[in-house]
Amino acid sequence: MKKIRNSERLQDNLVREDITRQFNLSRSPWWEGMYERLIKNVKKTLRQTLGRATLSFEQLRAMIIDKGKHSNNRPLTYLESDGGEEQVLTPNVLLWGQNAH
Repeated sequence: MKKIRNSERLQDNLVREDITRQFNLSRSPWWEGMYERLIKNVKKTLRQTLGRATLSFEQLRAMIIDKGKHSNNRPLTYLESDGGEEQVLTPNVLLWGQNAH
């Protein structure tokens, strides 16, 4: 991870996409940060899936995108519709609409 984090290719991509890192103390784990728990879940899943495997940059990118897609399917709350049917509100529904999977 350290090698990838410090790679010139990654840094160039971050600059090109105008992505910056910002430290947010209120979201830190010792302040019960929600984002830190989500990151912990992603890291745990990657460790369980990959073990000690070595991946190319594109393979790692595909794994992270796939995990993000699955993480964003977690239910946030349930909504009642006019038909009396309960619908699940997930981050993917907020981002992409009702029929996104």
